Amino acid sequence: MNSTKMKKFNFVKYHFLALIICGIILVAGAIVWIVNGLNLSIDFTGGTIVNVKVGEALEEDGAYDSYIDQIEETMSAYGLSIATSHIEGTGVDATIQIRYQDVSGKTVEEMTQISSDFVTDLRAELGDGVTVSTGDRITATASSSLLLNALLAIFISTILIVIYVGIRFRGLNGICSVVGMILDVALVFAFTIIFNIEIDSVYIAALITIIGYSINNNIVVFDRIRENQAKYPNESYAKLVNMSLHQSLTRTVTMTVTTLLTVIVLACVGLQGVDSFIYPIIIGISLGLLTLLFVVSPMYANLADKYDSKKKSYKRKRNSETQTDEVVVEQN
Repeated sequence: MNSTKMKKFNFVKYHFLALIICGIILVAGAIVWIVNGLNLSIDFTGGTIVNVKVGEALEEDGAYDSYIDQIEETMSAYGLSIATSHIEGTGVDATIQIRYQDVSGKTVEEMTQISSDFVTDLRAELGDGVTVSTGDRITATASSSLLLNALLAIFISTILIVIYVGIRFRGLNGICSVVGMILDVALVFAFTIIFNIEIDSVYIAALITIIGYSINNNIVVFDRIRENQAKYPNESYAKLVNMSLHQSLTRTVTMTVTTLLTVIVLACVGLQGVDSFIYPIIIGISLGLLTLLFVVSPMYANLADKYDSKKKSYKRKRNSETQTDEVVVEQN
């Protein structure tokens, strides 16, 4: 990180290229959203949860895949399909939890009957040694309420962070920090749509985590920029930003890499049911570092330069007008 070549690297120079790349990702996400929609889980759409306890270890000899094939075959007769499935527990206590969405156009009563018939047939298909739950229903009303609460949680956390940033910083520093936070979330959401990652309540927790992580990184860098402004008042903003990024680069990259390693280990271990948390976190933390280096901080340098130029131009204009008025007064 402290090599001579790295110290000379100009982050501000690649600002507009980074903006173009971000724009392409956001547009691609918007197009896929329009064409395919969102991959919402039954947490937000309504559906049914069924637990299947088979009484044997599922981690060996493809037992899990074999049971999933049988479950899917039984579901297909009722027009159902698995939304998500994962293993809960280990060994003989392992349970397969499957979730499926309501069939389009079916009423609550109809879906209740379909689920009941499906569970009955599944018990018969899998045999007496297998325990199949009667199926827990998530109604459309409950899922709508959960979606509203999730959006409210994101909104409240964002507002609180904006208030904190407003107290901590003034002017362009605070604005760029908040813009960076919003951009990180927007990019994660775009990748979520492009790669068809399921959006559930765990995903919302990942977004809130990304918001906090993003603003923390931004604050560290903008604190350093503010310190350098006080030390070098005559330096250009581009030079101040590059200097500040290099000074905080080791700390920022180290924190990002250590966090990523922890999350990647969780992904490699193959924990069931947390994909919608792990993958957004990996994407969000990685993109957060890149947007901080090539978008948010350089954005501050460019905006601050433009603001100073306008301010100096306004002062020159005011001074010129004042001098003109003085000449007129003297002539009179």
